[in-house]
Amino acid sequence: MVGNKPFSDLDFSDDVALLTEMLPVGLLLLTLDVMNHEAKSLGLQVNWLKTKIRTTDASFCRGSLGEPFLVSVVGDNVEIVE
Repeated sequence: MVGNKPFSDLDFSDDVALLTEMLPVGLLLLTLDVMNHEAKSLGLQVNWLKTKIRTTDASFCRGSLGEPFLVSVVGDNVEIVE
């Protein structure tokens, strides 16, 4: 049950992919914030430790010292991966 509505087909309810060709980082972070808000309204919680932002541009994946590049989403760090 979600709210007062029964759902019987939630095969992959724990996997979500937001897809876009080009999205400025600020808009991406806003989109993730909206997803978090909508999930909470359904009684769901985003696991930010498992959340990754995938890019095809390797320059966004690592800092100058080779450390993973992280962005903050609703106070939690999310890694950008290739």
